[in-house]
Amino acid sequence: MTDADVRVYFPRVADHIDGSMRRRPGSLRNNPCLSPPQRQDAHVPVLDPDLLHVRIVHSGRSSLWPWWRLRGASNPGWVIYANDRDGARISVGNRAYPLRAGRVLVIPPETRYDSATAPDVHQVYYHVELLGLPAAATGALLSAPLDLGADPVLAAQAERLHALLPDQRRPAPPAKDQPPASMPLLALAFVHQVFARLLDCSPRASRIAWADRLRAHGPLANALRHIDDHLAETHYVAALAARCAMGPHWFTTRFRTVIGQTPAQYIIDRRIVAAALRLSYGDDAIDDIARDCGFTDRSHFSRLFTRRRGIAPAAYRARERRSHGR
Repeated sequence: MTDADVRVYFPRVADHIDGSMRRRPGSLRNNPCLSPPQRQDAHVPVLDPDLLHVRIVHSGRSSLWPWWRLRGASNPGWVIYANDRDGARISVGNRAYPLRAGRVLVIPPETRYDSATAPDVHQVYYHVELLGLPAAATGALLSAPLDLGADPVLAAQAERLHALLPDQRRPAPPAKDQPPASMPLLALAFVHQVFARLLDCSPRASRIAWADRLRAHGPLANALRHIDDHLAETHYVAALAARCAMGPHWFTTRFRTVIGQTPAQYIIDRRIVAAALRLSYGDDAIDDIARDCGFTDRSHFSRLFTRRRGIAPAAYRARERRSHGR
């Protein structure tokens, strides 16, 4: 499936018990997703769907046995798992998170985990970027893996994806068995529903923090989207400011206040994330990745990547492939 970049619709979120802030993440007994929703709190703002984009960067369906015994796997973006039966789990530190049939497990960015599985388990997976939000904002919504509970809409969507997607660990299916042309839209509908459910399950304070963060990003949205859509280009502050109808000085001041970085620092970080995703899931030459992500050459890319990630690009690719069983 090709990468998809669309605007996200978030329905009105439902309020839950404020005490869910104190619940242990990943605990099924204390999971706020397993509690019936209450009425929308008038003091919790509704997220503006025009301020946030979702991009699917890697997806598919795979049988897990026997290869899905990952050690130290991680992803720069969000990870969504939906299994067709019980028997698999991930572990973060000494805490285990079972992947239950008919449910969805969401893993926040940069979470390093191990995994294990029983035979005859299949998994639909999506690796997703939320464009326009720095890592600090995603941490406000979720800091540890979360089972989204029994949601009939998600369960039906996941069941359909399992039925339509071929097993990537088996020979390619004949043309008549290929996924339908509507598959990209079905995938996006599923991912949107996952994040809508995640917001419903989130404590009130987290939803307020997210809405406030997105509202603060609003005046910068055109510049943030332009940067993500044109990473290989040279970006000038004056041009980015003009996209937001601001002067260069005010734009730079507001950008630093809201994003927590200068425009130049943010652009480098976005390029590093894009490169890390391609190193993890693609087979492109490192020189091509460096060029496509806006770096002067491989040497420039390697120097900045190593400074940000603490590991050289080639070593990072080898580590991530091992951790993902490739």
